[in-house]
Amino acid sequence: CLQREQSASMALEKAKAAEQRLPALEQEIVKLQSSFDRATAAADKARAAAQSAQTAAERAGKEQHILEQTLQAKKQEAGEAAKEVQRKTELEKALAEAKLQREKAEAEKAKTAMPKAAAKEASTPKRRGRPPKTT
Repeated sequence: CLQREQSASMALEKAKAAEQRLPALEQEIVKLQSSFDRATAAADKARAAAQSAQTAAERAGKEQHILEQTLQAKKQEAGEAAKEVQRKTELEKALAEAKLQREKAEAEKAKTAMPKAAAKEASTPKRRGRPPKTT
C-alpha cells in the first residue's frame, strides 16, 4: 500500500511538473508555429521571385532573339548597300572612261581634219576682186 501511495505521489508530482511545463511548451509551440509561418511566407516569396526571374529570363531570351534577327537584317542591308555603292562606283568609272575615250576620239578627229582642211584651202584658187554676178 505504501508503495502504491509513493507511486501515486510520484505520479502526482510528475503531473504537477508537467502542468508547470505546459505554459512553456505552449509558448514553444506558438514560437514554432510562428517560425513555420515565417518560413512558409519566405518560401512563397522565393517561389514568386523564382517565377519572376524565369519570366524575365524568357522575356530577355525573346528580346535577344529579336535583336539577333534585327542585327542580321541590318547586316544584310549593309551588304546590299555596299554592293549598290560598288556597282555605282563601277558605273561612274565606266562613264568617266567612256567620256575620256570620246574626248580622245574627238581630239584625234580634229587633228586629222585640220591638215585636210588646210590642204583643201591651199588647193583652191583664191579670187580677187568682185564676185561674179548672178542674173
